[in-house]
Amino acid sequence: MNHHERSVVDLLLVWLILGLVVGCGCPNADQQKPTSGRSENPETSNISIEISRLASEFKENESRANQLYKGKLITATGAVGTVGDYNGKTVLFFVHGMLNPEALCFFADANQLAQLRSNQPVTVQATVLGFSYDKISVLLDDCRLR
Repeated sequence: MNHHERSVVDLLLVWLILGLVVGCGCPNADQQKPTSGRSENPETSNISIEISRLASEFKENESRANQLYKGKLITATGAVGTVGDYNGKTVLFFVHGMLNPEALCFFADANQLAQLRSNQPVTVQATVLGFSYDKISVLLDDCRLR
């Protein structure tokens, strides 16, 4: 390596080191906090909403609906479609037509659902997981009848 090439390499190294030291662009520590899909204290949430309205909000603007509802505890009212099994979990499918339920509400205690009938109005307390991968239904977890 001749003298000129060595000077260019040294200059590039100085710029690289200077760029790393002065302008690394590292975010502040408080900006690096991990976020989960759930709010820090969902029990304090006091959101009451109709299932049809919740589904409409997710269909209209999923990003906005995620900001408003995802990870939050809600009280939701809707009509029973069916009660069944979905991926090994007991689920209340809220009515929306023949094939596309507006919401799937996952229950840990299947006994709560034994007396429900199709089209019966129900109110549940649940945590919003977000929109299903196929963008058809809102997913609700930790559901309990109210």
